[in-house]
Amino acid sequence: MHDAERGPRKLSLSRELLLLARSAESLRVSATHSAHPANRGNLHDLILVIAGGLLLFRDRIRLAELVVVGEVNPGVIICKGNEADWSEDGPGVIAEWSREEAIERAEADRRGIRARLRWELRDRTPKSFVLHKKPEGNR
Repeated sequence: MHDAERGPRKLSLSRELLLLARSAESLRVSATHSAHPANRGNLHDLILVIAGGLLLFRDRIRLAELVVVGEVNPGVIICKGNEADWSEDGPGVIAEWSREEAIERAEADRRGIRARLRWELRDRTPKSFVLHKKPEGNR
């Protein structure tokens, strides 16, 4: 999680975006290469590969979004390709959560879930009501 000498690992959003751009380019090259008449051996397999790659691409973008809004620990997606240099800092660099912060966030989530459940389970007995019809002559 943390390196005692350097502190927490940090996610570089620009490096993450570069990884995503390279992934998109790889999918494009695969599709272009397979479109050539000499390479149309098994189009079905290519479609499955590209579809799977797009699903992974979509999920990674969603995960990066959750990191940016603070819903997910950046440590979940930090890898060699997107880890910020120890000296990098700024708005596009997000440090992974400390153990204490991860625990506090998990406990806050648990408290929120419990409160939501209590609210949902409060008195759910059906309420009845009576509609009174106005007399015909009154408006």
